[in-house]
Parts: sequence; C-alpha cells; structure tokens
Amino acid sequence: MSRVSLEIGSIAPNFEGYTTSGPLKFHQWAGESWSIVFTHPGSSFSKELNELARRLPDIEQRRIKIIGLSRNWPDESSHWTKLLQHYNRHPGSGRDVQIIADDQGKLSSLYGMLSQRDSNGVASNPNTAFLVDPMKNIRLVMSYPFFLSTGLTQILRCAFLYCSQIFT
Repeated sequence: MSRVSLEIGSIAPNFEGYTTSGPLKFHQWAGESWSIVFTHPGSSFSKELNELARRLPDIEQRRIKIIGLSRNWPDESSHWTKLLQHYNRHPGSGRDVQIIADDQGKLSSLYGMLSQRDSNGVASNPNTAFLVDPMKNIRLVMSYPFFLSTGLTQILRCAFLYCSQIFT
C-alpha cells in the first residue's frame, strides 16, 4: 500500500467518525476555525491529552479546534473526560477538542499517518500533526519520533502564532 503524502497547501481530507459527542464530520465541525488533526500511537497520546487539558483556555480563546485520531478510543476518550474534570473545566468546555475513534486506522491512513516498516520490517510509529486553516488548507505538517511527546506543544505554538497574526 502506498503512503499518502499530504503537503503544505494541500486540502485537508474530510472524514466522518464517532466521538463522545456523537458523529462528527470534520470539515463541518471545523467550520471557519483553525484546526489541528493529530495522532500519537501508544502512551504518548495520553501525554498529549494532558497538555491539551492544561492549555484548554488558551485553545478556546483562540478558537482553535483540535481532533485526535485514537486507535484506543474507549480508554482515551474516558481519559479526556477525566482530565476535564481534573482541571475543573466548566460544563461544555472541551467541545473544541475531540477524540475520534480510529480503531481500524482508516482515518490515520487517509492522512498518511500509519506506520511504515524499515528494511528490517520494524514498524516506525511517528507522531504526526497537521495544522489546517479555515479554508481547509494544510499550513503545517509535523512528524516526529514516537518517544517525543512534545510535538503537540510545538504545533499549538505555531497555531497561536498564525492566529495572532490574523486577529491582531
């Protein structure tokens, strides 16, 4: 199977999936907001959710929407709900951050986020994130080794910079 290559300037693929809030259609849900699509295989996903919950007020203030593609949706969506409670977020907060079920990897495949194998057949599971503008154009693509769980912080920083240029 050939790997999808989405580049800066490409239109972000639309998709449908299921979240704790119910069915979601990505382009419709993102609306006229900047958005981030990310996936992080394994335990780094939980670390990224912690960072999102901690930074939720900044994210909501800038009207950025974030969607995490989860290969372990029941556990990770439950973890997100607990994090919102831990950080004492008000009722209704966190709507702009969604965890979407991707148990079969179809959404990850659509974005070219599935692992590849090296010449020895060992899978490499990169963490990948896309920054998408309100017109659904990809403005930033970040891929980094699975053992780094700070990439979402960097893409948030870039999103905040883009938004500050637009809103000032």
